[in-house]
Amino acid sequence: MKSIKLLLFISLGIVLFSSCSKKQGTPTLYITSELKDYALFQKGSYWVYKNDIRQSYDSSRILNDPSVSYFLEGGYDYEYLGQVCHIHYTGTFINDAYLGPYDYDLSIRGIAFEPIKFVSGTTFTFSDRRKTLTFSKIDTLPIFEKVFYNVLKTTYVYIAGPNDTISNTSFFVKKVGLVKYISSEAGIDSTWNLYDYKVIQ
Repeated sequence: MKSIKLLLFISLGIVLFSSCSKKQGTPTLYITSELKDYALFQKGSYWVYKNDIRQSYDSSRILNDPSVSYFLEGGYDYEYLGQVCHIHYTGTFINDAYLGPYDYDLSIRGIAFEPIKFVSGTTFTFSDRRKTLTFSKIDTLPIFEKVFYNVLKTTYVYIAGPNDTISNTSFFVKKVGLVKYISSEAGIDSTWNLYDYKVIQ
């Protein structure tokens, strides 16, 4: 009987040790350095955009430090901690931004979409039943008196209904952020170009 109890005790110890070892080895996924270059900015950063139709200006500013948190996700035989960063903007253009290990969610003028999901390589397309994301790299993009180089161009198309399609095209530059934004709703295109900015990373 004692030998049976001892065997059960040893078996239980092995199970507990394996469980603890698995938790200690749980991988943590961080926001990539490339995505940070495009989208992670600190308190004091601001951007001013000029609208081509109204000839008016919209601006966005970061007044508080970005908020970083972690979420637990996994399946039957794995789990991981994923890093998430929330940036709240004030102003009339960009509202909020969320950065994750694999994607980037942005809200502009009350419309939330996902402009970046994959930033490596030169061309990439992701699609499901209702939305399509297309990414490409372009060498130069002139805006007003300035020329931006190595620009990430992303096009987002969302089919909300039979006669309701929302699409926009965004242009991002590392260490600058969003430099151009084209929105198309109900067949009307509107473009915002970066006019002035100050970036803190």
